Order: sequence, then structure tokens, then C-alpha cells
Amino acid sequence: MQNKINSGSLDTLKPGQCLLVNCRPTTSGDKMYLEFAEAMETSPSRLSTSALSTLNSDDPRFQQKARRAWTTATPKRMMELFGIDVSEENTNWTEGMVGNREVQMLPLNIVNPYHPELDKFFKIQIRETVDPSEWQAENVERSAKRKGTEGAFITHKSFYIFSNPTVVLADEDEVIEHQMLDADAVEPGKEATKVNVDTGEITESTMGI
Repeated sequence: MQNKINSGSLDTLKPGQCLLVNCRPTTSGDKMYLEFAEAMETSPSRLSTSALSTLNSDDPRFQQKARRAWTTATPKRMMELFGIDVSEENTNWTEGMVGNREVQMLPLNIVNPYHPELDKFFKIQIRETVDPSEWQAENVERSAKRKGTEGAFITHKSFYIFSNPTVVLADEDEVIEHQMLDADAVEPGKEATKVNVDTGEITESTMGI
């Protein structure tokens, strides 16, 4: 059966699987935010296996986490596509946190969510850019691409890289083509650059490890 609630979880998500994690009302209240998570079979930015990540696989900072993406849907389409009642009569609503805000959230945990009308599956596509959104520009420390959770920033032609996940539709076995930027190389003993948070320009040089 497609689109079965509680058919998966973040803890059991396997590489290549996508999960419709939950939904919550938008600020206006007329639509729902849908949160998706996907365990990428291979990190979109890696063409080969990283020795560093393998040698530090027990360090949470080097473990590859499921990528997240959000989109919206109307309550009517939630029922038509997923069979989900998002009305107040649904007793499965719970309290959740988004940043510092407490919100109403409906846990779903639907593994490999399916669009029955188009015979397609929901997947996540990663698109990288050096042009930040307004929020990304104001929150570079949190939004720019890094080497690990707290690692050095990864740059493209000395500019910060911003990774934008998007929810797309694809065939079951279709390979999603991610749009990735080439990272600036940092060679051992060579100078690496630091970048100005506001402008993206080089401000300081440091030695590569």
C-alpha cells in the first residue's frame, strides 16, 4: 500500500529512501508545510568515497544525515494524494518546535511518498548556488556549506556555497541529477582563504591542513 502513515522513520531510513516526515499549518493557516527527508545514496557533492568521513564514521560531525526539504500543500490535496485528514478532528496532532516557536505538528512518517495521479515518487533534488536568498545572506554562519557541522566553510571561486534542497517528482528508479558547484581546492601546506560573511570576498588567508 502506497502512502502508509508510520511506514518508516528517520532512524530506519535507508540510502535512496525518501520520507514525508510531518506537516504543520502555514502562518496563514490555509495550507500545510510538508517536511521531507531523504538519505542520499551518495552525497551529491562527492564523486568518490571520502577517506576522512570513513576514518571518522563514529564522530557525529562526519556522519551523513538525511537531507531535508519543505514544500506546501492545500488540505484538499493532502486528502486526495495522501489520504491525510489535516482538520482539527484528527486526534494525532501534537506539539512541536520550529526554531524557538512552538507549533502544531502532525507526524506522518510515510516512506517513499507517492503521487498516485502522476505515478511518480517524491524525491529531493539539491541545487547549489553562490547567490544567497535574503535569509541565507542574513544567516551565513548557519546556511553556508561547511566541511562537517562545525567545519571550515566550503567555497566556489572564493564565494560561499548555498545548498538549496527542492522537492521534485521522479520515477521510482530515476537517478536525480543534483546541481553541484566545484569546491575550491585546499592543498596541504597551501594557503586557504577566509571569506567575508557580508560580501563573500576574501578577507584573510590561513594554512591548509
